[in-house]
Amino acid sequence: MTLAFRSLPVGLPPGHAGVRIAVDDVVPLAAVMATPDWPSELRDAVASRKADYLAGRLAAQEAIRRAIGESAEVGRDAIGAPQWPAGVSGSISHHNGVACAVAGPSTAPGGVGVDIAPLLGGDSLRAVIRQCLTEAEQGHTLAGDRFAREWASIAFAAKESLFKAAHPRVARFIGFDEAALVEIDPESRHWTLALASRLAGELEAREVTGAYAWDGDRLFAVLALA
Repeated sequence: MTLAFRSLPVGLPPGHAGVRIAVDDVVPLAAVMATPDWPSELRDAVASRKADYLAGRLAAQEAIRRAIGESAEVGRDAIGAPQWPAGVSGSISHHNGVACAVAGPSTAPGGVGVDIAPLLGGDSLRAVIRQCLTEAEQGHTLAGDRFAREWASIAFAAKESLFKAAHPRVARFIGFDEAALVEIDPESRHWTLALASRLAGELEAREVTGAYAWDGDRLFAVLALA
């Protein structure tokens, strides 16, 4: 079957490629895969979870192909996280029926993060403000209007992309209070996070800048560490 990969709407660093795919497109393929072909923890999973997993891995393979011109599979490490082939770093994200991946050449582990997030509202918005934003960030959400919802959404997705990019390098849990959104540039569609001292020392950077794009009420955020 031919899969319909689409490029990501967000700006990517030079040498990187990113694609997205509708999870529904891979449901027929997931349905005919033999049980031994699935990771052990997915063999008894519901069909939707299997399709979500498969869509992400297929997106990762396509992103690698577009980035380096060669096909390669993405494995699994001891804790089930994606294990990218030698010389490649990448990231996978899933949300609400869409899976995406970004990949690029790299000689260091990690370094790339991508996240899909919704335009937050209601209980999910209140939860993110309370649990994921610093006091200074919360000040940008007081109005409760569309701008406030977008600010919170970008802050959340930017931090998630940072965690994905940084975790393979720092090899520890990174808290939401270790980064704070300090700037959004709607013209260039970039965001900047200021890093707390410990993480700044580990990454040798006081700030990191990534890109974002809206596709309707779906947000894409991407970060590539130096």
